[in-house]
Amino acid sequence: MMPCITNNEKKLTEMGAARAGELREEREAFMDDFFSKLSEDEKQTLSDLLDKLMEV
Repeated sequence: MMPCITNNEKKLTEMGAARAGELREEREAFMDDFFSKLSEDEKQTLSDLLDKLMEV
């Protein structure tokens, strides 16, 4: 198997890259559903609070 994607010296085969794409889509669908319970204002407030916590 030949590597097809290189990222920070880690390599994925074509099958691995395909699976990574599937997982990315599944994660995105989960996150969309998870945050759908919040209003846009609530999402912005959450984002602002998380940004504040990340300040060093």
